[in-house]
Amino acid sequence: MRGETLREKLNVTRARGARFSSVRFVAGKLDPLAARAEFLNLAKRSRIPMLMIYGAETPPRSPAEMEGLTAIPGMESVCLPAGKLSVHEEFHNLVADAIETFLAD
Repeated sequence: MRGETLREKLNVTRARGARFSSVRFVAGKLDPLAARAEFLNLAKRSRIPMLMIYGAETPPRSPAEMEGLTAIPGMESVCLPAGKLSVHEEFHNLVADAIETFLAD
């Protein structure tokens, strides 16, 4: 990643109050929650259907969080045939298709 794309991503992480930036999640931090159980309990409290989209090449640490989410009632998950952590950038058409299908149900 170089040039303008890198600058845009770095701006997100350096912005005032950026404690919720994507880099924190990618680095294994579920900020502002201290533990996986807190993260899952928060998701369980949701009263609306949720969609989780991830790529088949997601780094090893992330699927553990994703597997926990798949057990939550109302959670639908879609595993794209490829992609890592930025599937919305890597395969935007597949992500859009998954979202459209989710919203149509």
